[in-house]
Amino acid sequence: MKLVIAFLFSIVIFTACKKTETIDLSKGLVIDIALDGNASEAVSGNTGLIYNATPTTNRKGIANAAMQFNRADSAYISFDNLSAASFPNNIFTISFWANVADTSSKMAVLSKRNMFGPYEYSIDNFFGNNSLKFDNWIEGGNNTVYGIDPLEAEAPLLPGKWQHIVFVADGNALQVYSNSFLQPGIDYKLEGNNFTATIASLVIGNGGGYNKNYFFSGKIDDIKMYNRALSKEEIHQLNILKEKKLFDQVLSK
Repeated sequence: MKLVIAFLFSIVIFTACKKTETIDLSKGLVIDIALDGNASEAVSGNTGLIYNATPTTNRKGIANAAMQFNRADSAYISFDNLSAASFPNNIFTISFWANVADTSSKMAVLSKRNMFGPYEYSIDNFFGNNSLKFDNWIEGGNNTVYGIDPLEAEAPLLPGKWQHIVFVADGNALQVYSNSFLQPGIDYKLEGNNFTATIASLVIGNGGGYNKNYFFSGKIDDIKMYNRALSKEEIHQLNILKEKKLFDQVLSK
């Protein structure tokens, strides 16, 4: 009898805890590219073109669950125009996992800009090989929206290790998290400067400024973009999302 009561009590506690979970990571999700050995974007259903990038293991050692980019092969993935990856309201969250092979050269994780314009942004190490920053411009490329060069918000790179990096902009300031920890440095929005929804392609594994190609070296996984600024609690939940996805799927059945 005691065992039955204990079992029922545990069920009640578990159900109550599950009901108190209020974090909804689907709210405002506009870009979801799992890179599970392919280039599918789940929200729009579009598929990018893969150039020399190859499937690889992710941070959990699962085969074909991330993509490998070799700088020497000029590897990248291109989506012609995912309009949802533009943020003309200047508010967004961009999240991804990266495992950098080396930091000896300039490289970009992703970008939404064309080499000769129009321009929006490029997440790259242009300002210093050992960290990633949110390199960004107004459409014409002659000024920034967030920050004044050299930019301040940065995520130090850890070569050979998986990192979860999240850039968050709330319309006033842009900050960056690495492995759920808020990093020093803030880039403030410049008054009167705004992003434009351009026709520039969203590219994974390449970026840079005018007439630049900074090809990535290493692995990239789970790119997500939101049209809102996620809270630190949501960013932490996003950090553990893939680990708990299978468990959640079992619970939902």
